[in-house]
Amino acid sequence: MNLPEYSLSEYLSILKSDSRSDPMVVNKLAWQFLKGLSSIHGDSVLQHGNMMPSNIVVDVEGKLMLSEYSFLQPETAKGKFMGLIAVENDRACWSPSEVITETEPYSLKSDIQVAGMILHYILSGGHHPYGEINLEIQVSLQQNWPKMTYISDEVNGLINDMLVMPPSTRPSMEHILNTSTTGGAGWTMIDIINNACRNAMFCEWTSVVDLVVLKEMRSFRQYKNTLVELVLFVYNCCLHYDKLSQTARDIIDEPCKYFLTTFPSLFMSVYTAIKSSCRVERACYKPFF
Repeated sequence: MNLPEYSLSEYLSILKSDSRSDPMVVNKLAWQFLKGLSSIHGDSVLQHGNMMPSNIVVDVEGKLMLSEYSFLQPETAKGKFMGLIAVENDRACWSPSEVITETEPYSLKSDIQVAGMILHYILSGGHHPYGEINLEIQVSLQQNWPKMTYISDEVNGLINDMLVMPPSTRPSMEHILNTSTTGGAGWTMIDIINNACRNAMFCEWTSVVDLVVLKEMRSFRQYKNTLVELVLFVYNCCLHYDKLSQTARDIIDEPCKYFLTTFPSLFMSVYTAIKSSCRVERACYKPFF
């Protein structure tokens, strides 16, 4: 059975309008996007050539898919009224600087710049890194003057590297995946944490948490019995604490104390996992290790 699909812009609008949505969903979308493009570049050595929000679809389960491959030269705006086409559908707003200025042909490195635009679009909640309206974006692309929304030092630094000119200086998809983080929470941190500890309590943690709290928190996200899901559960409990019923708040009382009492080895398990990984060399982690 085919699941209903939304364009990327439609899906981001749904997330923004839902106050109960999990903040980690956009990180997952970004990770899926980069992995998908990496697969195209790595396995088949092909360029996508036609990435823009209207050509990226997301199903109701949050699975992101790339579509409509092959590059077409963007139509010139001469004799046309700028702004009749929505930014997310305007090919000229999602074409690399070297193609718009006709200085170099489309290449794998061109995909990298457009991927940087899409990555910024996802993580900023629907903002183009070169502006808000068609004409502004196209002029900024010609000059290669990004106007990025601040996400984090590390994320903005990565996106900036993906947008730079000349194309030869842009990173490869392999490099991007090896260095990618989302505001201090590394995408590959999921694997690091999940493989760190085989404590039986973490494999059945949903049976340890008070049922009232678990039931209410499942209105924000369905949780699995893994260590990384427990970490997300703790994070979301703190994030949505004021949205919980008085009964649930009385049970938790003070979130830090509640979770350290319920899972006394949780903190050290996560701390040890990060300490044993290469992540400790990053600026955002160094103060803690």
